[in-house]
Amino acid sequence: MKKGFTLIELIMVIAVIAIVALAGGLLLIQQNRQQALNNGAETLRAFLRDAQQRAILQEEGFYWGLELENVPAPDRDRYSLIAAPDLIASSRQLVSTGYFKSILDLKEPVEGKTAVVLFDKISGQAANEATIILGLAGSNQALTIKIYKDGRIE
Repeated sequence: MKKGFTLIELIMVIAVIAIVALAGGLLLIQQNRQQALNNGAETLRAFLRDAQQRAILQEEGFYWGLELENVPAPDRDRYSLIAAPDLIASSRQLVSTGYFKSILDLKEPVEGKTAVVLFDKISGQAANEATIILGLAGSNQALTIKIYKDGRIE
């Protein structure tokens, strides 16, 4: 009687290990994409709250807000902290700009469009209500950020 494993038994064990590794790898990739979406949304909320705080403090005498630009691929969508002398924001100044990771895509505003959210001095209320939808590129997964007229950011 021989001791050891047959070739078929070894191939079966290797196949099971490969399937488990593949499933784990796919799960890890999906989890990383979801985490990138969550991080992108939190970064956007932080920029909105920063703009709101600057407006409440009347920093440099400006109204503060955020400009979101959904640019066509292969460029990355961007968000910019802006300062404006009035709520019309026609002569706004870009203070700083951030870019979303390439796997993230702004769904709202739609491609080729720009959205501006400005906050009122002292009260921190939004000049207009806005909905921002940030999603994963090539996927239906998305997170919605709402800015209400009373200044709430959810």
